[in-house]
Amino acid sequence: MIRENDELFFVFEFMEDNLYEYSKKREKHFPEYQIRNMMYQVLQGLAFMHKHGFFHRDIKPENILVRGDTVKIADFGISKALGGGLARTRCGTPYYLSPEQCQQKPYGYGCDVWAMGCVLYQLCAQKVPFDAQSIQGLVERISSGPLPQAPPGYTREVAVLITDMLDRNAARRPSCGVLLQRPRVQQEIQAMYADHREQRAREGERGAAVAAVSNGAAVPSAELARPENPRHHPSPQSD
Repeated sequence: MIRENDELFFVFEFMEDNLYEYSKKREKHFPEYQIRNMMYQVLQGLAFMHKHGFFHRDIKPENILVRGDTVKIADFGISKALGGGLARTRCGTPYYLSPEQCQQKPYGYGCDVWAMGCVLYQLCAQKVPFDAQSIQGLVERISSGPLPQAPPGYTREVAVLITDMLDRNAARRPSCGVLLQRPRVQQEIQAMYADHREQRAREGERGAAVAAVSNGAAVPSAELARPENPRHHPSPQSD
């Protein structure tokens, strides 16, 4: 945060794109490991918010920023402190509204889980899970229309995640914390962390090598040419 002339400015790290624009630039579907990577990062961010009593209320691809393999949640303009109760105001982008929001019922953290389920489906299918020619038609489809299934080619784990997150019964819909504690999810998150630590170590080694060269020390050329791409951990097919 920077103050200039009695004005406050928030300074954030640079992110290259939002997920919507990033998806449009691709000529093919995202591989499953990349979808999982992005989803787990967003779920961790939402779990942190929910733990501290806030929910976002407008999760959508445009509000997820991307830089390389890193994603960040953005645009907290209509986020809300829950304060022990439930919200009642309908707000957010219509395609990602939960059934309870559409029906103007009290809602809570589960609306973020539903919206993230919509984003997960959209990343897999390259289309929104619910669509209509009017707002009223969209509300009806979200509230009582057929629920989308994971497209062919994705593992059973992804299919189960989509089904669980798009449960119209908000009481049954799992929280972000519960989703993150699933054994397969934990396994893949730990692998992501290991890759991140390894990449940071490589970057440190390369930085030290470049500094040594600038100071006139001899450094093996292989040290400067070491590849930077982290390992990926494609999810094994479920039984």
